Amino acid sequence: MKYIISSFICFSFLVQGQTIDPLKVDLSNQYAQKKWVDSVYKSLSLNEKVGQLFMPMVFSEKDSLHYFQTLKLVKEQKVGGLIFSRGGPLEQSHWLNDFQAQSKTPLLIAMDAEWGVAMRLDSVKPFPWSMTLGAVNDSLLLRKIGQRMAEQEKRLGIHYSFGPVLDINTNPNNPIIGNRSFGASKERVSRQALAIMRGHHDFGILTSGKHFPGHGDTALDSHKTLPTIELSSKRIKSIELEPYNRLIDAGLSSVMVAHLSVPSLTKKGLPTSLSKDIIQKILIDEIGFKGLIVTDALNMKGVSEYYKVKNIDLAAFKAGNDLLLISNDIPEGIRAITEAIEREEITEARLANSVKKILKAKYKVGLSNYKPVIIENLIQDLNTPFDDALHAEAIGKALTLLKNNNSLLPLKKVKNLGHLPLGDASSSSFQSQLSKYQKTTTLYGVTQSNALEKARNIDTLIISFHRSNDSPWKDGSFNNNEIKIINKLALTKTIILDLFVNPYSLKSVKNIKGIDALLLSYQNSSISQELSVDALFGTQDIKGELPVDISDFFSEGSGIELKGNFRLGFSSPANVGMDNKKLIEVDKLALQAIDSMMTPGIQVLAARNGKIFYQKNFGFHTYKKEQKVKSTDLYDLASLTKILGTLPLVMQSINE
Repeated sequence: MKYIISSFICFSFLVQGQTIDPLKVDLSNQYAQKKWVDSVYKSLSLNEKVGQLFMPMVFSEKDSLHYFQTLKLVKEQKVGGLIFSRGGPLEQSHWLNDFQAQSKTPLLIAMDAEWGVAMRLDSVKPFPWSMTLGAVNDSLLLRKIGQRMAEQEKRLGIHYSFGPVLDINTNPNNPIIGNRSFGASKERVSRQALAIMRGHHDFGILTSGKHFPGHGDTALDSHKTLPTIELSSKRIKSIELEPYNRLIDAGLSSVMVAHLSVPSLTKKGLPTSLSKDIIQKILIDEIGFKGLIVTDALNMKGVSEYYKVKNIDLAAFKAGNDLLLISNDIPEGIRAITEAIEREEITEARLANSVKKILKAKYKVGLSNYKPVIIENLIQDLNTPFDDALHAEAIGKALTLLKNNNSLLPLKKVKNLGHLPLGDASSSSFQSQLSKYQKTTTLYGVTQSNALEKARNIDTLIISFHRSNDSPWKDGSFNNNEIKIINKLALTKTIILDLFVNPYSLKSVKNIKGIDALLLSYQNSSISQELSVDALFGTQDIKGELPVDISDFFSEGSGIELKGNFRLGFSSPANVGMDNKKLIEVDKLALQAIDSMMTPGIQVLAARNGKIFYQKNFGFHTYKKEQKVKSTDLYDLASLTKILGTLPLVMQSINE
């Protein structure tokens, strides 16, 4: 009921068209919030109030020098919060507890965690990238993922996630957004991001839509330069800003402003993060946003090299930002803003507005009653069988079938089935999963000149294309040689092409004739490879939708739905929500039965949701121990009925 009620409340806000104040607490608690905020604000000196605006970046993977530099900012500059980046959960938590213990005011802790805390931390498994989730047509599942991301963040003492990404990726050559976007339409981006946001809010984690007013239609990286968005004001307000309108109406906690040049909205060459036209006139006045406004990182060259202002931090604050993220020089920034207030260039009311918003956010996440991160069982709590199952479900529902001539898929028993792995990354899980369904000939050392000779005995050929899954920014395109190989083989063979890269790789294959089936599997992870094979053989549903536009043939929203589960598939225990550690007890029970002379041998098979997740053999056919039990052994009907007749009744009685 909890989720039904919260969904209804959010829906009623949208219908009424109200703008929610994301920093408000329940009416019954507003007095306590105001009392705490006012009390803390009054206890701060002018310098300390200005310090609350700053949020430096911390790397727990770095050495003690970095630790003490950060501690100095906490103790002497009284910064309002920290954004944690690369490191490990244990080191980060020790550092965080130290910093909180020595901060006059509890620190607001943030993380750029678009696909979960694994985006920044080792020892934690990542969730799929946003582009992969963009293919999933299941908002409830996305909300569950948002909830689990938030639960992990909360366990780490993180209060504030810089996500979801609201950029509509309409430029295939975008070097910095790409896989970080949910797709190429305002409807898809709004829908997917809204579900992720609500999941975070269910667990009390603040969110931040980014990168305002939209970083999707550029071929430049604002980390390295100032990109220019050459779109009309009308286009931006009707397309790029629509996800912001929808999420702000539903209670988005904050908005991150990008470093872009948008001549149709503000002065040409002026970074949007320094523009009153963007922040004050559009975001605050026109859209009516009341939450926190945060700059993108101020050490990025898209803004740090802007030479027309004396101090970037001061200019960003004057433009209307509340939080100044990753300043190049925090002491200098505090000095510049403090002096501007002292000479009445900035009113104290303006300062109070931002600082009190920050303090409200701190109260909302529970910092009025701060508790340190508990180190015990931290790694175990961040990695559960539920995480694997959630990840597997998302990958499975993202799989997108774009071509299926003559209903080739799902594959039945195929004579002379071959597999050709292409690309520069591992395909081992794909090959291993193939072997569970059918004997397959894997082709190695294939070139354009020997392709036909290598495949001479193959009737149906699965070509899987793999690039590194280490980073969403890795190039996923085919090279010329790979295209020529596919072209040549497609002329004479039945071809199934399976892509473990981002959707923009489809640009390279759209003109290849003779591809009979085309499956997009998005990421080159082990689970993606396994589920993709399952889908080819019909043990996994295919329901995904192409999240971006590639061509007239491959347009946003395309996807052929294919029902699976007409035969048993194969999976690891974790991917179907089973705890692998508990299965050790099954091993012990089987061995105990054999040792107790109850049976000379046992074959155990367990399946869930149509997938075999446990299959092991113990002992021998007889007590003479001459022939071991194998998976290929057949059992007579009398042997099976002892199990099949009794087990369902036992299971039913336990459930009752």
